[in-house]
Amino acid sequence: MYGIKDFVPPVAGKYRLTSGEGRRKSGRTTNGAKMTSFHHGSDWAGPTPGSKPDVQNVTAGKVVWVGNAGGWGKTVIVQNPDGYTVQYAHLDSINVKVGDPVAAGDKIGVMGATGNVTGVHLDMIVTKNGKTLKRDGTVLADAPASIARRAG
Repeated sequence: MYGIKDFVPPVAGKYRLTSGEGRRKSGRTTNGAKMTSFHHGSDWAGPTPGSKPDVQNVTAGKVVWVGNAGGWGKTVIVQNPDGYTVQYAHLDSINVKVGDPVAAGDKIGVMGATGNVTGVHLDMIVTKNGKTLKRDGTVLADAPASIARRAG
């Protein structure tokens, strides 16, 4: 997926993809914020609504940013040596810190509902060369500037 050679799903075991990349219906989040009609990432949820499975790193790399990213809530950003940047957002808790090396499959944190959300899920955005990618590895759009800024 995403053109990443050592890709592992960000949720071990059973999961649901609840929203894909690109255009989507606009709506309101649980805290009343307006959802954007364009989605740079894909939303992954646990096997049942409200479940909070572990979130695992999708590709070997290094943690370059950890913190609260506003509407994305608790967030981790990992860069890999092949130029991919992966943002994991809306986490309930975080198990890594900046500078940590992480292998594909290592635990990043626990899925949550922080920031502007419609429920418990992981919003994962994969970028390369300043562009967000679709799951099939093709370019979707210019990456949000905030991801590049946080990733350095």
